Amino acid sequence: MSVLLILCEGETEKHVLKSFLQPYTSRRFTDVEILAYDGNGDLKTNFKADAERQLKTEPSSSVICLVDLHEEPFGVVEPSMNTHDAFAAVQKFMRNSIDARYRARFGAFPVVMEPETWLLADSTVMAFLKLPVQPAPESIKRPAAWLEREIQGGYKKGSRAQTVFRKCGATRVFDDNSLTSRR
Repeated sequence: MSVLLILCEGETEKHVLKSFLQPYTSRRFTDVEILAYDGNGDLKTNFKADAERQLKTEPSSSVICLVDLHEEPFGVVEPSMNTHDAFAAVQKFMRNSIDARYRARFGAFPVVMEPETWLLADSTVMAFLKLPVQPAPESIKRPAAWLEREIQGGYKKGSRAQTVFRKCGATRVFDDNSLTSRR
């Protein structure tokens, strides 16, 4: 059995990542489990032990760990670093924290954007919310706060997010409005 364990900082990610990433994870993994920490301090304390335990216990499993790049808890990002160098520094630090025997099955992903950024790029979600698709959603600094202001009745990360993310499609976001291909 091939399991992907995703380690992340909080509850929003826990509730939305599995279904959002399903079109991609189902190609390689039979199951996806999410372990959400209580913020980045909890992630800092526990990610190494949790990742190594999973990788040791299930030899066919993989682990990815998502951490907020701009609020990373390890203290490796210097104010003078650009985003690319900061990403590389956090990724290197996290990978080097993992026992060398398991590094090939561990991925560290410093995330530059909140998951709500994906919503702003999805035409189906934005139509559901009666809002225009944002042409450069990654330029909106706090997408959850933006949604809170723009949506009549508000947007709550815990409750409304689950409903909205169920309408979001990773293939539409990444293939149609690719946030990763913008230069």
